[in-house]
Amino acid sequence: MKRVLMITVVLVVAVFVLFNDTKKIYKVGVLSHAKVADLSFEGFKDGLKGFGFIENENIIYYYDGATGHVNKLPQASKKIMSKELDLILTLTTPAGLQAQKDTLTNKIPIIFAPASNPLGSGLVKSINEPGDNITGVTFGLQEVKRLEWLLKALPNAKRIYYPYNDKDKSPSITLMQLQEYIKHTDVKIITEVVKTKDEIINSLSNLPKNIDAVFIPTDALVSSNLKLYLKTCDPLKIPITVPHKGGVVQGAFMSYGFSTYELGMQASRMAKEILNGEVPSNIPVENSEFKLRFNAKSLEKLDIEVPQNILVQANMVY
Repeated sequence: MKRVLMITVVLVVAVFVLFNDTKKIYKVGVLSHAKVADLSFEGFKDGLKGFGFIENENIIYYYDGATGHVNKLPQASKKIMSKELDLILTLTTPAGLQAQKDTLTNKIPIIFAPASNPLGSGLVKSINEPGDNITGVTFGLQEVKRLEWLLKALPNAKRIYYPYNDKDKSPSITLMQLQEYIKHTDVKIITEVVKTKDEIINSLSNLPKNIDAVFIPTDALVSSNLKLYLKTCDPLKIPITVPHKGGVVQGAFMSYGFSTYELGMQASRMAKEILNGEVPSNIPVENSEFKLRFNAKSLEKLDIEVPQNILVQANMVY
């Protein structure tokens, strides 16, 4: 009788343990200050769903939306850190840096999706061996190439307007790379520092004279306010180039860069490995896929004739 009872207890415990193992709920905190990056989160969730991580069944996401300002990231980070997280997803470079700072002790795994120039900004120690508790997907390496494509599409463009937030490392690093690229040419980059939406609005009412194009950088604040730039620049027939497909869909004439949604999907594959026990330091940083895109309606509206040898290499958005 005692033996039967013991076997029964063992079976009950085994079933209990097995049941609880299959019912593990993974907790993912999300940190961002730019609404424009939310598409990456959607791609991330859809990607993990394809791997069997179903929202509100075996995975929970803690995200109150983009903070709207870098200065609000510490508070948002503190809030999600209280959730006993299995993983943190950051959607901008400043968010990645904030999460990195706040996990120095607890070492919660972090995936950035995206971050521009994670090596230059200090997010990782190297691309192949990121180190510590962080890895992810980057896209910053294409920005010089985007300027190159812009100058091929607009061979007469000499004055390129570059609005950016100098408190964001991403566009600041990019600016140095672009300046290096054009230093032996007659092209000039006209910079303007904007740190808030109000400053963007004010700058657009006082645009520099004779600018030939606007180069929207990998800057969360500026990218999130693309509609304001389009509203001002389209009537003036000033073309705008952006770093991501979503901006071309909104009406910018050209991009050479990534799809925000697809980048999130790419990061989900890395997240699956981490949630299954891999450590971020063993997962090399990945580059997003870059594509040249033009908006057909914007080309017509702005009276731009892109050389045919360039158009055949591009994807068109209608």
